[in-house]
Amino acid sequence: MTQFDDRERAFETKFAHDEEMKFRITARRNRLLGEWAARQMGLSEAETEFLRPVRVGTKLRVTWRVTKEYEKRGRRYYVMLAEIADEDGAVALRRHLHLTFTEQKSG
Repeated sequence: MTQFDDRERAFETKFAHDEEMKFRITARRNRLLGEWAARQMGLSEAETEFLRPVRVGTKLRVTWRVTKEYEKRGRRYYVMLAEIADEDGAVALRRHLHLTFTEQKSG
C-alpha cells in the first residue's frame, strides 16, 4: 500500500464515522422531540415507545389492532395498539391509544 492509499482509506473511514454520528444525533433529537410531544399531549412514556431510529426515505407500515374494550360512564372505549414497522418488519414505534366514538344521530 502506498501512503496515498492509506490516506484515502483514512478519509473514507472518517467520512463514514461522521455520517454515522450525524444519524445517531438526528435519531436522538427526533426521539426526544417525540417524547416531548407525547408529554405535551398528555401521553405517558408507557403509552409511547420509540424502539429504534428510522432513516429518511424508509418505507413504513402502520398496523392497528384493538387490544381491549371497556365501558365507562355509559360510553364504550377501545384500547388500540399502533405499531410502525420498517420494510424488514422491525418495529420502530409502538403506541397505545384510548379511543371512544360517539354515535351519529340520524334524522
